[in-house]
Amino acid sequence: DPYYTASDLDNLPLDTIQAAQKQSPGWLNAPAFTTSAATKTDNELMRTSLHKGADALIITLASQVDWFSETGPLSRLLHGIKLSETPLFFRTSQPQQLADMLGRIVPYSLKGGIQTPLPANSSTLTDYYQSIANLTRSTLDATSFRTISIGSESFHNAGANAVQELAFTLSLLADQYDFMTDSGLSIEQIVPKTMISVATGTSYFMEIAKLRALRVLLNRFLSAYNVADLA
Repeated sequence: DPYYTASDLDNLPLDTIQAAQKQSPGWLNAPAFTTSAATKTDNELMRTSLHKGADALIITLASQVDWFSETGPLSRLLHGIKLSETPLFFRTSQPQQLADMLGRIVPYSLKGGIQTPLPANSSTLTDYYQSIANLTRSTLDATSFRTISIGSESFHNAGANAVQELAFTLSLLADQYDFMTDSGLSIEQIVPKTMISVATGTSYFMEIAKLRALRVLLNRFLSAYNVADLA
């Protein structure tokens, strides 16, 4: 619940709730940027956000641009941003090509990840899961680079309440984990490669409660796989 009184304390599982709230892994303040060209202005806006306190960046790359040449627009877009220190989360229609290029630029210390949106057509879901499994397998040596992205935004924006939003998000995560383990990846390999993004609305206390509840639920969820926590 978003609000409790002193009379509620005796009946609350406070140890469980408090144990789930911790700094690591923590939430990242990650402003989103969409770019269709690697302009100097785009680069300056991103660097300014980092200077003003952003923990990470979410960058949507336009599909009509060839981002992946060694001296191409991606290099210009990221000029002056240390990829080994700043988590960058990319949204792209070509995730494997992007991962291959980033692996050449920063082969060992790459941070951030690739957020691949769910397909609108459920008939292509198996192909989507397979592409994520392949992407995860190809980046296992980059332990701080996440490739399995689960988001609550589509449920939130479709009108789900907080309980439904969390339930549907964890259900989607379970479905993806089942496919990953069936494809040969171990649970120990896929959990550290997982990132979860959560939409927040204007109901201030309820949204805080939702984020805190998600941490508790994630602990319960991962215990079913005999895994202690997200890395």
